[in-house]
Amino acid sequence: MSDTLTIFNRFPVDVGLVIIESCSPHDIVQLRMTSKRLRNIIDRHSHVWTTARANLARGQCSSVPAPPEVTARGNYNEASYAFWLFGGGRCDSTICENAAKGLPVSFTLRLRACSKKCDDWIFDSGLIYCDFKHRYDATTWGLWLPRIPFEDNGSKFFLYRRSAIRDAEDEVNQAIAVTNGAIFCMGKFPLRTIDALTLEHRKRAESRVMLEKNAKQLVAWKIGYLAEKATVEDLNWACLKTFCATERISFNQLRHCPMTMALLEAFNRDLERITLTVWQQHRLVLRREYETLFPDRVPTSSLKKHNVECPECGRPVKAAGLRDHVQARHSSREDREDGAPEH
Repeated sequence: MSDTLTIFNRFPVDVGLVIIESCSPHDIVQLRMTSKRLRNIIDRHSHVWTTARANLARGQCSSVPAPPEVTARGNYNEASYAFWLFGGGRCDSTICENAAKGLPVSFTLRLRACSKKCDDWIFDSGLIYCDFKHRYDATTWGLWLPRIPFEDNGSKFFLYRRSAIRDAEDEVNQAIAVTNGAIFCMGKFPLRTIDALTLEHRKRAESRVMLEKNAKQLVAWKIGYLAEKATVEDLNWACLKTFCATERISFNQLRHCPMTMALLEAFNRDLERITLTVWQQHRLVLRREYETLFPDRVPTSSLKKHNVECPECGRPVKAAGLRDHVQARHSSREDREDGAPEH
C-alpha cells in the first residue's frame, strides 16, 4: 500500500468524505478500488456520487446525468456507470484493436471508437444491423434489445447491434435447453428456464425506456462536455508550453512523454486546469522521465544549478523553492488559478 493511501486511511471518516466529495466520478471509481475501507465508505455515503457528477458542471458543461434506475439485471450502479462513461474500453471497430479512451460514440448501443475513422467504420460496417423488414419488432426479446430509431424515405425501422442480436438468440436457445433438462456449466448467461427468461425480458423491456431516456440525456450533456474539454485542453497545452520555456526544455518532446500524456489525459478528462502548483507537484517525475528519454536535449546549466525562472516575475529561483516563492510573492494569483474567487 502506498504511503499516500496509508495516510488517507488514517483520516477520520468525515475528513475523508470532504476529500472524496471534491473528486470526479472517475477518481471515485479509482479510489473505490484501492482498499476495502474506502469502498465501504463510498458505498455507505452514496451522495458522493451526486457531488462528483456535479463537480464536472463548469463552463459549457452541465452536471453529468444520473444513472438510470432499472429493474432488470445489469451493471447500472453508480460505480459501473461512472467507469463506463469515463473509464474507456476496447474500440468496437473491426479494423483495429486500440483502446478507446473517450466517451462512448453511442450511448444506446454502448459502442466505443478510438478515432473518427473507427467511428465512421462502425456505422458503415456490418457491426450494425438495419432491420428493414421489422424481423425483431414482434419477438419477445426484440422489444428489450437496445435500438436506435431510423427513418429512410418515409419508412421507419430500428438499428440494432449485431452482437446483441446473437447474444439474445443464444440466451433464448440456452433457456429452452435448460427447460428441456439439459445440464450446463455456468457460462456467458445465467441459467434460466424459458419462463424465468420471459419474466426477465419483461423487466428489460420496461428498463429499455429508462435506458433510452438516459442515452438522450447523455447525448445532450456530451455536447457541452466536449466543448468545455476542448477549452481546457487548449489552456493546459498553453500552461505546459510556459512551464517548458521556464525549464528550457522542448515542449514537443515533453508532450510525448508517457507521464505527461497521463497527466494531461486525467486533467482534461476531469475538466481541470494544470496550474503552477500542479506542475510543481509533478515536476521532478516529469523532468526525470524527460531527461531519461531525451538526454541530449537537457540544458547542462539547468542540470547543475536546478534553477528555474518564476513564470510570474521571471526571477530565477531554486526548483525546490519555486512553490514557496510563488506562495510568498504571488499567492493571490495562484489562488485564482486554483479556482478561488478574486477579491
